[in-house]
Amino acid sequence: MFRFHPSFAHQPDLSTMMLYQDEQGRSYLQIYGALTAFEGEIDYKYSEKSYKTPEQFKQLVLKHFKKNVFFIVNSNDTLRLERPQVILGHETKVVCEVFGFPKKINELMIKNTMFIDIPNNQSLVILLQKGLPVQQFKLNNSNQQQVNLKLTNGNWELVNLDQYKFNFWIVIIVISLVFLGSFILYTKRFKKAVK
Repeated sequence: MFRFHPSFAHQPDLSTMMLYQDEQGRSYLQIYGALTAFEGEIDYKYSEKSYKTPEQFKQLVLKHFKKNVFFIVNSNDTLRLERPQVILGHETKVVCEVFGFPKKINELMIKNTMFIDIPNNQSLVILLQKGLPVQQFKLNNSNQQQVNLKLTNGNWELVNLDQYKFNFWIVIIVISLVFLGSFILYTKRFKKAVK
């Protein structure tokens, strides 16, 4: 399980996110990245003067983690990420225990925007949860740091996010037609009232 350990501790644009289960059945999430990536995000979000000690820095990393990492199962159950810890080093880690897995999982949405402000960032997502297919996915700016997965025939299938989004121009056209129709009706009624 641990041979997936990333080997890019000094590359701030690369990180790894691993969801796995131990022998006792407890689930954990680990996010690995270069310390410079964590520092860059914290400095950008909170300013370089927002911390003076490693403990203060860790608290800001945890705050950032809680705002930016989400797992939603079966479209409506949010997994709880509890007891997070930050382990500082050239390769810095955020580790937490994961609760709330339903007995049957059909869909999984994973979002991690912790490093979104780093140019060309990529995060490798590795799923090692017992009873689920072992697969890897990549989060980056082209997929909005998110993957939507559906369990099909024992494998995770990527669900296209665009199929759930409204087309901006269609919405504009529909709103314009509604306003135009309302204006025409109002004008006709106004002309009748004046006569």
